[in-house]
Order: sequence, then C-alpha cells, then structure tokens
Amino acid sequence: METVTGLLYKEEQYLPKWIYFLIFAWIPIIFALPLFNPEFEKREALWLMLGGVIIFELFLIGFIGKMTVLVKWNELLVFIGFFRLVKFRIRKSEIKSVKLIDENLWRKFGGWGVRGTFGTVAIVYASKGGVEIEMQELKQSQSLFKKLTKVEKFIISSQNPARLMDAILSMT
Repeated sequence: METVTGLLYKEEQYLPKWIYFLIFAWIPIIFALPLFNPEFEKREALWLMLGGVIIFELFLIGFIGKMTVLVKWNELLVFIGFFRLVKFRIRKSEIKSVKLIDENLWRKFGGWGVRGTFGTVAIVYASKGGVEIEMQELKQSQSLFKKLTKVEKFIISSQNPARLMDAILSMT
C-alpha cells in the first residue's frame, strides 16, 4: 500500500458476506452436471468450464468487492474495487455543502455499488448511512459516460458517517 501524506480519514468497506455466497454458490452445481447430463462426462470440458467460472468471479470481486474512502487535506478520493480502476476525486474547492444522511441507502437507491439518478451519484456499500456532498458547480462524472453525465451531488455510504462528515468539513 502506498504512503498517503496529509490523510485525515480512511475507511474501507467490503461487500456483505452473503453476496460472496451468492457469487460462489453455483460452483457445486457445475460439479453436479456430470451426474445429470451425460454430455458433461468429459472431465476436460468440466475443468475448463469450472476454471473459467472461477476466473470470472475473481475478476468480478476484484472490480467491485471493496470501496476505499480517503479524505486528504485538500481532496476526497473514493476508489472502487481491489484493483482501484474506478476513482472519484472531489477537491475541497468543488464542495458547496456537506450533509449527514441517516437512512438506509440500500433501500433508497435499490442496492449496493455505484448508483445514479438524475444529477446524483451514490456509492453505496454500507447501509448505515452516509454523507451527501453538494457540488459548487456541475462536475463531470469520472465514469464511462464522462462526457454525458453531470453530477450535482455525491452520496458516499459509510460505517461511520459522522466521522466522515467531520473529516470532509475539516479539509483546508
């Protein structure tokens, strides 16, 4: 892990354990296929299919399995996945206001992950609450639809939303 200077707050959130169970639960079904389907009696095809499924699931977990929130002295960084390929950066000068949200974000946005409605991007991993950040001016989203999406508010879930809000407000 890299050294981060000027770090005010760091939080890592992982997907709930039951989601990992759902992702890996159907691997035993692949092992049961030769019992019910004579076409899968060839072991090479079974091992090839099982290897492909496991590699796909590990990449899936690597891309969406974790969220890291870093509040530095001048910016807020949110990384998605173990590979950190998706990144949201919000500078202090872009923040208009910060508000604490005390409601179940999974229920409000319909699940976990990066969710969006008109002008709002919600990054939901924890369901305890979060922080709503209103932007000074419309910021272009750093997503696949970079040129099309304008963001007015970011909502970031947190296990400890009050500490996250205090860290964001204490940025200089």
